[in-house]
Amino acid sequence: MEDFINYEKIHKEVTEYLTKNHNEDYTKALNGKSGDYQTALKNCRSAIHHFITHSNKIPISFNNEETIEKLFNDILLYGPVTPLVVSGTNQGISEVRIYGPYDISVQKPNGWVRLPIAFRSEEDLARLVNKIEAYSDVQTSDLNGFTDKTSLPTGERVTIFRAPNTRPTYYISIRVKDKELFSSEELRRLDSISERQDSLVTFSMRSKGNSAWVGPQNSGKTTTMGAYLAKLPKTWNILTIEDIAEFFLSQRNPELIVSELYVHNGDFSLTWEKVGVMSLRTAATVIFWGELRESQSYYRAIDNMLTGQKGSGVCTHAGNAEEGIIRLANRYHEAMPSTSYDHALKLVCDAIDFIPEIRFSQTGKRYMGNISAISWDKKRKEPLIEPMIKRWFDKNDQAHEEYLGIPDFFKKNLLATNAVFEEDFLPWET
Repeated sequence: MEDFINYEKIHKEVTEYLTKNHNEDYTKALNGKSGDYQTALKNCRSAIHHFITHSNKIPISFNNEETIEKLFNDILLYGPVTPLVVSGTNQGISEVRIYGPYDISVQKPNGWVRLPIAFRSEEDLARLVNKIEAYSDVQTSDLNGFTDKTSLPTGERVTIFRAPNTRPTYYISIRVKDKELFSSEELRRLDSISERQDSLVTFSMRSKGNSAWVGPQNSGKTTTMGAYLAKLPKTWNILTIEDIAEFFLSQRNPELIVSELYVHNGDFSLTWEKVGVMSLRTAATVIFWGELRESQSYYRAIDNMLTGQKGSGVCTHAGNAEEGIIRLANRYHEAMPSTSYDHALKLVCDAIDFIPEIRFSQTGKRYMGNISAISWDKKRKEPLIEPMIKRWFDKNDQAHEEYLGIPDFFKKNLLATNAVFEEDFLPWET
């Protein structure tokens, strides 16, 4: 509890520091629409690093890269908390963290799908509403105090009310306009994606291969994975598991199928501890885990893949496939200390079928680099990473690609458990 209180104080101090000393970059980073967005993010990260490492207000236990990374994600993900009026009352909303229940209802052509989640108290509701503002271009002052049913000019309907006979808890319902959750147009963000890369990733996902997408911060891992989800059959149920404010409010859709997804009540940092268990009870064809941040998230995602769910995908910060596997194994081991690191490494390799690497070129272009097949070498007892496609940009910003072929075990593993796919056999293999 003391750590939680300390972190909240640091969060507030860093936010005030950015507002006072780096307001221009901070505003651009929160807005996310300007041409200087990436530069603003880098400047904000540097400013947070400087504050944490030089301020005498920061306890020694918080003076580390993990705190800096968490502050960077939290502050730039949720944005500053503003006073709001709820249900027509004059009670303002102040700082908090996610925990008590609210629910998001997503409209589909044949009805509504509800997503129950949890939130700690009023602060997170404020942050959530800030995200609504960011993506609807509507200010809370225009909503006349959030009555029970408020229609925004953009077509969304927002409902906020206090749950009766409970501790201070709020529900929020967001009706989303008919916009696609994922769009394959997003693939244009990747520079000159090749036909072979596109065909191989599409084949792997349609064959329900489990994947780990690796790359640096803001390289486009989640966006690219979402773009490939748009290529999956429309009849498939896609269960999405992501940071709520970042994902469900920034991605709009009429077709998302989600059910019984919960945040563990005891964790204020969105670890998704119960998600793996609950997701197995759904009829999801594919489970998209999005960005993994906490040890329990890593554990649940890998455990989910190992217990029969095919077609799962996760994103994690890593420079290449080898680093990605090591990171997955380390965080799995952290969550389950009774499992040795070596065994965790084997479990990760058993769970993951392929790893695409999203990278930046020397001039800052996003591109898909290597795509590797993953398995466990039983003789050497170590990960076996077999690149199927290697791709890179030289110093003159010219793309180069080397096709190395698809290992037989990779094709057999995917095809053995699936029906015949009409266009999934790779034409460039023949």
